[in-house]
Amino acid sequence: MNKALRIALILLGIALIVSGVMKIAGALAEEAEGTPIPFETSIELNDGAGHPVATLETRTINGGTERQVTVAYTLTNRGERALTQLNFNVNYFDADGNDLRGKAIYVMIGLMSEPVQPGEAREFEKAHYFEGAERTAAVALEPIDVKDEVELPPWTEPQPGNLLLDFCNYAPFTAVFENLDENPPVEMIFRRDEQEEIVVTDVDEILAQLEGFRNMRIGEESDVRVTDSGIYYNFTLADGTTLDISFEAPGLFYWHGHVYEVLND
Repeated sequence: MNKALRIALILLGIALIVSGVMKIAGALAEEAEGTPIPFETSIELNDGAGHPVATLETRTINGGTERQVTVAYTLTNRGERALTQLNFNVNYFDADGNDLRGKAIYVMIGLMSEPVQPGEAREFEKAHYFEGAERTAAVALEPIDVKDEVELPPWTEPQPGNLLLDFCNYAPFTAVFENLDENPPVEMIFRRDEQEEIVVTDVDEILAQLEGFRNMRIGEESDVRVTDSGIYYNFTLADGTTLDISFEAPGLFYWHGHVYEVLND
């Protein structure tokens, strides 16, 4: 065997070894992708008087696909009234303790359609999309508040075929729109699934968006369900009140776990 042939065979052997290693690494990465990481931390949620009424615990972190992280939570009602809304901030960190977003994400969990009863433990998941989300190794939770059935009444049945406020048929939701002169918006956060959020602080622009929603006519519940196409608006008013309006996809209004057809643009 001449020298040139020996060198060629050696190089081929090295290439096969490298290829095999890469395939093994790829297989391991594929197997690891989406595997939930057990992670436990908890915070106490208090009422206006400072009395603990609930505990929020994380159960797992799932890095999932690129730029997405899903955290599984358990909310336990330790109070005497049913809980109808949960508000908290979450920060995401990598294995070295670096804050992956540089700021907290506000999370609102609406429970009005099915309040969490005293003594009940409710499990749910929340996904966020941002650059580097797949590197999440830990989360930090900051409580904001939790509302009960007296502060925020349970959900009432929607009325399809009407403009937004009459469709929702929900007094706290309507009150936000009817009091914008006394309690104007100061910020709007807009986000689509798998895209970075856009923050708007121009009051006229925010009011125009709210007026557009107010004139939106909502039809019957839709059988169409869509993933990875969500559109989310979060409004913050001058007194700190927040309002969330979501669409599962363009033309599909999301309201308490159900989707309804938007009848006008």
